[in-house]
Amino acid sequence: MDGASEPFLYWKNEEPFPINQLGVRTAWGSTGTWNIGGKEVNTEDSKEYTFLPVFEGSLNFEVKAKHNAHLALTGSEADAPPLYEIFLGGWENSKCAIRLNKEKPDKALVETEGCLAGGEYRKFWLKWNYGTIQVGREGEADAFMEVANPDPITVRYFGIRTGYGTDGYWHIG
Repeated sequence: MDGASEPFLYWKNEEPFPINQLGVRTAWGSTGTWNIGGKEVNTEDSKEYTFLPVFEGSLNFEVKAKHNAHLALTGSEADAPPLYEIFLGGWENSKCAIRLNKEKPDKALVETEGCLAGGEYRKFWLKWNYGTIQVGREGEADAFMEVANPDPITVRYFGIRTGYGTDGYWHIG
């Protein structure tokens, strides 16, 4: 329901399991038009994440920022553990990293000089499945960054932010 603050339908599974795909359909003589994803979000220079629900185990996105484009994968709309954080163009646009629960050392740290460009969108993909997090560039099949967590987090939301002196312009979907 558009604009509703509470769900109109709710079910809690006593034995939760990872959900990695979303399927939709219309039936019994009906047709439907579905718009899922395709969001445009701008982030200011802030340490606050903007959270959106996620319905599958991957995201395709593009971001325009000088440096420090951050993503979070979490089970709730909260910037608190348990969560995965993905840093693109950190350390003045010289490195990318994946961090678990805001703790150092980083689980992955990759030299990526010029990963982001302030004047143009850069396109990426992000995949997660049973604790394996992969980050890659659009058009490249192999991830440039990957982490396997033996104690996986159930991901229901992703967050985006930019900080440390830059704004960000995001296209999700």
